[in-house]
Amino acid sequence: MEPSESLLEQLDREDIEQARRMTPSEKLRAGGDLFDEASRWTLAGIRNDHPGITPEAAMAELRRRLELDDDE
Repeated sequence: MEPSESLLEQLDREDIEQARRMTPSEKLRAGGDLFDEASRWTLAGIRNDHPGITPEAAMAELRRRLELDDDE
């Protein structure tokens, strides 16, 4: 069962309201947490795409991808 468009819109509004209530330090912390989570997912994808990759090589690939993103 897929969520309805109205439910998704309601959840978006709630997320926006929650963000507006956050202090600047909470927003900064949340940004760091989001970055960490995205990095974990990206590393998982790198490991999935390259079975047997060493942890060091996976981190190097993550850094390469982050550097490419900065150039855009």
